[in-house]
Amino acid sequence: MVSAVQSASSASSQKGPLKIGEGLGKNSFLQLLVTQMKYQDPLEPAKDTEFIAQLAQFNALEQMQNLNDSFQKMLKWSQLTQASSLIGKQIDGVVSAGVDTDKDGKPDTSNISGVVGEVRYVEGEPRLVVGKNEIRLSDITRIYA
Repeated sequence: MVSAVQSASSASSQKGPLKIGEGLGKNSFLQLLVTQMKYQDPLEPAKDTEFIAQLAQFNALEQMQNLNDSFQKMLKWSQLTQASSLIGKQIDGVVSAGVDTDKDGKPDTSNISGVVGEVRYVEGEPRLVVGKNEIRLSDITRIYA
C-alpha cells in the first residue's frame, strides 16, 4: 500500500510541485486510485467497500468542482451586470498612476472623475472605462445619480 502511494506521488510530482490554490484534482485522485489497485496485494485484495467509499469521495470531489465552476461563472456574470449598470453614469474613482511608489511603499494613485463609457473584462475582472482610464469596481469612490 505504501509503495502504491509513493508511486502515485512520484508520478504526480513529475509535473512539478503544486502551486498555492492547486490541490489534488479528480485526475490526481483517479491516478492514485488506479495506482492503489495496481499495487495491491493479490493475496489480500482491498475490500469492495473501500473502493465504493473512494468512488463516493471521487464523486463528491467532482461535484464540488462543478459547483465551483458554476459559482465562478455566476460571479463573473454578476460583476459584469453590476459594471454595465454604471455605463453612462458619473463616477469618482482612484487609478494607479504607474509603478512608482511614494514614501509609504504604496503605488502612486490619482483621483479621476467622469462618465463611464464602456466596460472591459481584463485579467478576470470588469474594468470601467472613464476617458482613457480603466477603473476596477473596487476602486470606485462615488457614484452619482
